[in-house]
Amino acid sequence: MSKFLSLDKAVTPRMSKNGFVLILLVFLLLVGAINRSLTNDQLQFLLYPIQILVGHFENSRFQYFSEFGYVQTNGLITINASCSGVMFFAVLTAVGVFLFWRISSAFNWVRAAAQFLIVLLLAYVVTIVANASRILLSIDILQMAHGFTWFPNKFAHEAFGIFSFLIFSTLYYVSVKQILTRWTN
Repeated sequence: MSKFLSLDKAVTPRMSKNGFVLILLVFLLLVGAINRSLTNDQLQFLLYPIQILVGHFENSRFQYFSEFGYVQTNGLITINASCSGVMFFAVLTAVGVFLFWRISSAFNWVRAAAQFLIVLLLAYVVTIVANASRILLSIDILQMAHGFTWFPNKFAHEAFGIFSFLIFSTLYYVSVKQILTRWTN
């Protein structure tokens, strides 16, 4: 058999790095554009588990209203489309797909599907945990600073979000890279 034709090695054409990154950026831009029009009803897959976690740790209950989202029964907290983290989920998915693309060498449809599902599932779980922890941290800090008139409520909520998302995206990256590297070796 010719040294150029070997049946035991899987040969798949690879897209250039720039082309792949461009596709992921277009994906993120599309999700960003669509995100503005998503309603509370359409984001139930993210909002429902977030309110379950927040309700559990706050020892409270939420009631769902289509136009408002999940409103805590005492009316102090509202979890709605702006709290869903759909862009964070999209960014984590893009990072995971990029890692999958960079780490995998030979292409096997079954393995690729399983790895993609792991990337997607981890992105989903990390999004929910990151959003719930951001909300819980904001609630606790704002309750402690309730007497301070100078304390910037909105800024604090957004700052905690940035901090939470940075930590959880780093944990996601390290975990997915570790899982995919072990799987391919």
